Amino acid sequence: LPGILRDAGIHLEQLVVYENRDVESFPAELIARLKSGTPDWIGLSSPSIARRFASLLKSAGISPCDLKSRLVAISSVTAAAARECGLTLTAEAEISTWDGILECIQKYR
Repeated sequence: LPGILRDAGIHLEQLVVYENRDVESFPAELIARLKSGTPDWIGLSSPSIARRFASLLKSAGISPCDLKSRLVAISSVTAAAARECGLTLTAEAEISTWDGILECIQKYR
């Protein structure tokens, strides 16, 4: 697209507006909360987030089977990645947006 726009004589500047940075570990406070069963829900919004979440749980010494928080995936692709990592989902959003995740959670309340 940038090449097509430039060829059409349009001045274009590209800006990076998204950057993915993995955290190295969960903060101690979050580990304690996860072990105690809070938060109630955790939204997984991409396959990479699902995989990283599972990896961070393992690093924190939390088995996915022991996780008391309910997990919701934004899409079937994210749900498949979560399941491949051993995560158990409570729900999957019907519409692949954060609003879809919130609507899904509301249906389970």
